[in-house]
Amino acid sequence: MTDISRLDRLIAQLRVHLRKQGGAAAARPPREQGAPAREAGRQSPLQAVQALKAAGVGDEKVLVGRLVEGLLAEEFGDELANSAEFHQTIAVVVSVLAEDAEAWALCKACVEEA
Repeated sequence: MTDISRLDRLIAQLRVHLRKQGGAAAARPPREQGAPAREAGRQSPLQAVQALKAAGVGDEKVLVGRLVEGLLAEEFGDELANSAEFHQTIAVVVSVLAEDAEAWALCKACVEEA
């Protein structure tokens, strides 16, 4: 049996929420398993959250938003991540996650792990 990390579970949750919302990102197939998650020199989503925490940011919604933004950017690519629609989608996804107690607990655990 494969050990599934919290981030893998969160990505799966994000995919479900995006499909339910019918967002533009849901129409694009996710990157292939084993494909490079990010370009060299680019921060991982957890590193980005760590940087915010180190700078004194403590607002859970901000930290979860940055985590979600990073995960979705890795999943769907920089071209989509640089669009205004993408950033609007991030706000919607974070709101939806906040309304789901189990998903929000998972998000908080990932942020605390960072």
